[in-house]
Amino acid sequence: MGAGLALSVPTWQFVDRAESLSGVVVELVHSGERKGSVYYKPRVRVERPSGESVEFVGRVGSSPSAYRMGEKVSVYLDPARPEDIRLKGFIELWGFAASTGGVGTVFFLIGASLGFIRLWNRRKLARLRQQGDLVLASFDRVEIDTSTTYNDRHPWRVYAHWVDPTTGQRHVFSSEMLWQDPGDRFESQPVRVYVARGNPREYAMDLSE
Repeated sequence: MGAGLALSVPTWQFVDRAESLSGVVVELVHSGERKGSVYYKPRVRVERPSGESVEFVGRVGSSPSAYRMGEKVSVYLDPARPEDIRLKGFIELWGFAASTGGVGTVFFLIGASLGFIRLWNRRKLARLRQQGDLVLASFDRVEIDTSTTYNDRHPWRVYAHWVDPTTGQRHVFSSEMLWQDPGDRFESQPVRVYVARGNPREYAMDLSE
């Protein structure tokens, strides 16, 4: 398990700084044969933000091919190293680290899933900060989320509400999973929540200092 987790760190760092782009499969590259099965890797064409078109070959081969010619795919590109382009997908990004984890693979998968959720929430908050509206919600409570367990621990969640002054509708917000008890930090102050314009059901709670 330790080896798998150690090998996953560079991938976390890559995903955290990478940009998300679209590409198209332009070729299925023969990558070998095993037990009579022919394996293929996708060759993908991507247009970098600079406008330059580049191609790269996926890391993982499969039989039959997991991709089709002309299929549109999502990729990650490292702005600091534009030659580092990887297909989005668990096996492409995490397969080697997970397999190296041995008996700890299940725990690795759980940790990776939680990490993906944290990353997704962070990017959602950044997007709504730029494109959404800030509302100041009233603190309701801090509650332990017993539906989630990791390493024999349950996370906390912060709950707050806001009444839309234009419609009079009450909206209840909950935070992402918190692995440290926030205590009474929010009891005496409004809770910052960024909501999508015209759709308060899409939101992200900002619990930063």
